[in-house]
Amino acid sequence: MSYSNTHQDPRDVPSFGQEDRPVALATPVSEFDSIHVPTSPPIFGMTLILRIVIAGMAGWSAYAMVHNAYNRGGGSWESAFDQAIYFTTFSVVIVALAYGLSVLRVIVPGSLRRKTEGNYGWFRGLAVLMSVMTGIIFAALLDGTYPDLRGLFAHLLVPILVAIDWVFLGRNQEKLHPATPFLWAALILPYLAVYWWDAEREGGGGPMYNFLNPASSDFLQTVLMLLAGFLIAGYVLWGIGRLKALITGTSTTIPYSHVASYQVVPNSQAALNYHRYDPNADPRFGVHEQTAQGSPGQRHPGQEHTANYHPPQGTQHYPHDRS
Repeated sequence: MSYSNTHQDPRDVPSFGQEDRPVALATPVSEFDSIHVPTSPPIFGMTLILRIVIAGMAGWSAYAMVHNAYNRGGGSWESAFDQAIYFTTFSVVIVALAYGLSVLRVIVPGSLRRKTEGNYGWFRGLAVLMSVMTGIIFAALLDGTYPDLRGLFAHLLVPILVAIDWVFLGRNQEKLHPATPFLWAALILPYLAVYWWDAEREGGGGPMYNFLNPASSDFLQTVLMLLAGFLIAGYVLWGIGRLKALITGTSTTIPYSHVASYQVVPNSQAALNYHRYDPNADPRFGVHEQTAQGSPGQRHPGQEHTANYHPPQGTQHYPHDRS
């Protein structure tokens, strides 16, 4: 074993009789995996099963409500459209899309973490927000009863299940930008515009919800209260994600820009104790001396230092499992 640094730390030299062992180079760490904690097989399995159930419930209830309205209107597509623009129907369609796409990620190559969900959870968060607000508004301001299965799914079970997924199983909500709840609330505005148009159009049958009547003098006030409610609920969801990040430790996950191109997997005890990663080191070689400026060859007071090490020929390479 040869060392190129003249300031050799005696602790880096194997003791007499200790057999030299190679330092294996792992596969590169992706930007995706570097900002998320790994997903274990049990968590992956539970998440996948729950999201299949959620997507199935939401998709079936959306179809059942629109199909029932179509039949009730004597095969009229206008009746189907009238049902489709109810917020309940719209919310379960968004849930079915968000969770259906999440389930389809099982075909994505890579780690289990990559197969679980995408990098950031803003779309799934929008689906959770819409579904939870549907359940709250239906219970507080509307009928609040569940006479059939499609209503039970859309107004009660789906909101509960997406909330469970958000709090306990989902992982990409922990990196959402603090302004994301404003985006969620703003995306409700196009729906309110369609709602207003439908309530005012001739033959539209008036407003879908009595508490939200464009002809009422307090319509604007009600709209502002709804937007405030969506914004507050959005920040509750965002806060849950941040709290979960603090509990699980993902708020301190190393960014990709601070991860070396290759991780070093040391085999000797000396390497295990004293080798340090150098983000600016050439990944073709072993561990370089870490300096304050990130360049090898200089030693600074109070800083651990290691010598340049070239792994022997024939060192086996194996992937660093982050799944």
